[in-house]
Amino acid sequence: MGEVVVRKKENLTVKEELFVQELINGSSQRQAYKDAGYKTDTMDDELIDKKASEVFNRAHVKERYDAYRNRVIKEAEDDCIITAKEVLQELKSIAMDDINNYVSYQTVLIKVGETKDGECIYEQRTVVQLNDLENIDTKNIKELKVLKDGRIFLKLYPRDDALEKLGRHLKLFVDRIEATVDSELIVRLEGDLEEWSH
Repeated sequence: MGEVVVRKKENLTVKEELFVQELINGSSQRQAYKDAGYKTDTMDDELIDKKASEVFNRAHVKERYDAYRNRVIKEAEDDCIITAKEVLQELKSIAMDDINNYVSYQTVLIKVGETKDGECIYEQRTVVQLNDLENIDTKNIKELKVLKDGRIFLKLYPRDDALEKLGRHLKLFVDRIEATVDSELIVRLEGDLEEWSH
């Protein structure tokens, strides 16, 4: 009967743990070895590299490194995953957004001249002002720039595109496809089907 070998799980020393954490944080093995507190004053880089490699290749150190690395990768993947719910929320935000969230309109009287008698001539003009963007969510702004003449150009992501995508997701729209079929082709296919079924 085969012999069962049970190994005691080795705990990392403080230096080994620091070494692994430095590696996970992006340090080279040489730098991780130094930062972990190993005495390197009398060593050249080649010897430090050799010693660092020896520490890294210890089974329990490598196991801890792999565990940390896998956790970091999983967390990064989780951060990168966008859910269908999040996509739909963003589409809804675009679809329900309104330009009035970003600008305000005001009608003002502007002096445009004077009559011969010295009386002021006024015109009504609509003035558009940009709202305080620090206090509103600007994620739906596709483009914002100041033109050469000082006017502000503001463009939001298209509502109609967002509404269409939401409608398709909710199956509110049905794509209709028109097709013409040659009746002679149908007869030939029916004949082929009869041959195949025998």
